Amino acid sequence: MQPSLKRIQFLLALVICCVFGVARAQDMGPPGDAGVTPDLEGRPEPIWRFSAGAGPGVAADYEGSDDYKFVPVFAARAQRQEIFVALTGTTAIANLLPDPVFRLGPLLRVRTSRDDVESAAVDSLQDIDTAVELGAFAGFEAGGWEGEVEIAQDVADAHGGFLVGLQLAHTLDVLPAVPITVKAFTTWASHDYMQTYFGIDAAGSMRSGLDTFGAESGFKNVGLNVGARYPLASNWILAGTVSYARLLGDAADSPVTADAGSANQWFGTLIVTYVF
Repeated sequence: MQPSLKRIQFLLALVICCVFGVARAQDMGPPGDAGVTPDLEGRPEPIWRFSAGAGPGVAADYEGSDDYKFVPVFAARAQRQEIFVALTGTTAIANLLPDPVFRLGPLLRVRTSRDDVESAAVDSLQDIDTAVELGAFAGFEAGGWEGEVEIAQDVADAHGGFLVGLQLAHTLDVLPAVPITVKAFTTWASHDYMQTYFGIDAAGSMRSGLDTFGAESGFKNVGLNVGARYPLASNWILAGTVSYARLLGDAADSPVTADAGSANQWFGTLIVTYVF
């Protein structure tokens, strides 16, 4: 399952264009004072802002599993006006577009391996190595609404496929100082991805006792994510998220899911973040 050379060339070209764009933006420099910008009280405010956080998470043992495990979750962000680099879990993005509404930049995601799982049947299938997915994203943020589209290709030959993700979010001021963000999302996956994680060949069927299954490309999930942020003290924030995804199509029909797991997938995190 070798990744398409044209896809890799396209993604690399897009990333290079994004990097060139931010380099030009940095050459132009920020308006006004080159070192600080005034805040609302007239005091100087640093151009760069940083945050770093960590906490526990609960995730499915594998995609399609009905067993769950605790996982460490990390988050970090460095921002200079509209330009930022952010890490959330195993996904890193960089917005290189100096615009107050629109976003554009590269994306890097690490998808952990599938081995030593709780399900004896799925564990007997061929192990899947860690995938490294390289791509790009584009989005907007305005009036409490956020939208984003992303495309990423595996460049580590773990699944050799690519994915396209879509999401739309809205932030609600339901409680004072506690913004709540509700996000809807869906993901389309290529044949190589689907066959790697949800397909079962004859050899795998003999080892696992699961029926053979050929998985085709298509939308693999649709879901909803709810997140909230609560200020604990000066510079400290507690953030929690709960996410539900329903597997679709061949991802749901595969014996990996239908017989050995569940199409209902939950994920939750609780992260303490320090802002400086």
